[in-house]
Amino acid sequence: MPSVRSILNLIRHLTEGQVHATDVTNAARTSLYDISRGARDEDLCRLFDVPTALLPDLCNGAADFDTAAPSLYGDEAPPARWAV
Repeated sequence: MPSVRSILNLIRHLTEGQVHATDVTNAARTSLYDISRGARDEDLCRLFDVPTALLPDLCNGAADFDTAAPSLYGDEAPPARWAV
């Protein structure tokens, strides 16, 4: 399974740095996202001194994050998606 970091880098690459996002399942892998509450765990972020402003936006795994960069695919750029 790809790492959270490699997925973030892929989304960033597909959108030429315009999108810094992940889905909740990958956010939960860092333990900074509480699945039962459906939100980031602010206490753990403070404990580990992780500024939440630096964390990626959270999106539905089946959602389109943005359109892939036209420089990669031309005018017919497909959506940059988490799940296919």
